[in-house]
Amino acid sequence: MAITMLRKKPQGDRKELDEKAVDQFLDSASGVKKEAVSKKKKQITLTISESLLHSVDEAAHELGLSRAAYINAAVSTALKNGLTR
Repeated sequence: MAITMLRKKPQGDRKELDEKAVDQFLDSASGVKKEAVSKKKKQITLTISESLLHSVDEAAHELGLSRAAYINAAVSTALKNGLTR
């Protein structure tokens, strides 16, 4: 068995997470303050098309969010405002 090490991204490729921007996005998207959200989380399995997942990943990256944070904000927005497009 071989032991391999993961290579880290070069520092120039990393974006710093702007916590204030993330909080503002989540507050405006969900209408719920970050502190008001329950700390308990439940892991789920989600089946999603490759093309939709790619779009989610691109949008999350542009906002400096993780995939999970972006999906949580999207679901919260859909529950508050209904599904529209």
